[in-house]
Amino acid sequence: MPWVDIARGAHRNLQMYIRVYMQVMGGGQRSLLGETKIDCTSACQTRCGRNWKNSMCNKLCNMCCGKCNCVAPGTGQDTRSQCPCYANMVNSKNGKPKCP
Repeated sequence: MPWVDIARGAHRNLQMYIRVYMQVMGGGQRSLLGETKIDCTSACQTRCGRNWKNSMCNKLCNMCCGKCNCVAPGTGQDTRSQCPCYANMVNSKNGKPKCP
């Protein structure tokens, strides 16, 4: 039955994808939905490392990371698009980006 072979191949591909993903994400914790949680504290410390308002940057970054489970890499604004949830979260009062 050819559909059985297709299903087996898809399952193998999914297992390989999950294995690579876990290696890239460094293991991490799992949420209730089964997805790997990133270490928001260290990711935000890296992101906010050169920010002049470091404590406020870390506070907002950790809030956004908790909701999005990702943080834009680096310290600049040019990488925000690599984490769309993080990049698209805006302050409802002034329309400015909520995440640093």
